[in-house]
Amino acid sequence: MRSVSESLRPNRVQPVVCQRIIADVLGADEATRLCHLAGLADLPERLLSGPRDLTALSHELQPFVDLYRALQTSVDQTQSLALIRTCIINSGLVSHASDADTPDTSTRRTPATPLNLTSPPPAGFTISATALQSGFDLAMQHFSCEGILIEYSPDRVQFHITGCNWCKAMHNAGAPELIPFICETDERFMDEHPTHRLRRPTAIGLGDSHCDFQFAPK
Repeated sequence: MRSVSESLRPNRVQPVVCQRIIADVLGADEATRLCHLAGLADLPERLLSGPRDLTALSHELQPFVDLYRALQTSVDQTQSLALIRTCIINSGLVSHASDADTPDTSTRRTPATPLNLTSPPPAGFTISATALQSGFDLAMQHFSCEGILIEYSPDRVQFHITGCNWCKAMHNAGAPELIPFICETDERFMDEHPTHRLRRPTAIGLGDSHCDFQFAPK
């Protein structure tokens, strides 16, 4: 997870990624048919960055649910889940990687700047208590979550997610079985992070009361 400052950001659903994954298993023709059935061909590649409420996030994630339903018309439940899991995770990795392309090396923040929550800030980082809380609140709005900041220092970043619209969106869409794949995306992205590691011993999407995100240098 990373705060987005660009005017545009990647759509969380990546049609090309999804079609390639399905084609590798079911063939190109069937992948094209299923992606067309799910409406992926009409999706924009990028969306406006900024805060996402539950309605906006639900709209963005709905194509995953539609693709999952389309897959169920072609293969059994086990294979449908396996394919949509890979689509969700790999789409998320593309989206996360785009956010991470520009390293955050600033040592100062203003109240109007969302915090980068995927890595501890650089040495020499300074911020007022007001700007820190404001930056965290803005980051939560970008992520479409609610949370509590525990620590934000060059040595460690820790925060709790206490309310998650990603889980709510999948519940409302009638596909709660897809929630763990959303959660897994964060872990898989940080697997390849060059300098930092993620620990998340609890997650709402896995049945816990909150998500405990902990980022620290490797």
